[in-house]
Amino acid sequence: MPIRAKGQDVTLTIVANGQVQQVLTDVVSFVALFSLVLLEAEFVGESTARYDESFKGGGFDITFEQYSEGHVVLAAAIVERAREESTLRINVSATVLLNGESVDLSWPDAKFGEAVVQMSGQMDYYKVIYHGESSEVDSA
Repeated sequence: MPIRAKGQDVTLTIVANGQVQQVLTDVVSFVALFSLVLLEAEFVGESTARYDESFKGGGFDITFEQYSEGHVVLAAAIVERAREESTLRINVSATVLLNGESVDLSWPDAKFGEAVVQMSGQMDYYKVIYHGESSEVDSA
């Protein structure tokens, strides 16, 4: 089951050459995923299989309510990096409350897949849902 973090405790940071370029905090929802692979091996002479697991990084789905030009910077950064026009790093972090204690999780140098844009009514902000993954998930 994915861990759910409160939106106000999630930030997305764009870093270029070690300097923070943009910090986005207007997160509506955030779902964290941890990717594991279950490995099974059978050996001659043994009646049961042996199991092991391998960590394959982590992913997340993040929904923003977009009302500032900071999100245009994020979209441009993702596209520029995908086209290999820049070496920007995009770091995602979340503070999760577990058993009454805060745990900080981070997905360094996150990579992104498709983005879904939801436009409702004329008086509403539009929302963008990003799916991302990172080969590492750090906790503190």
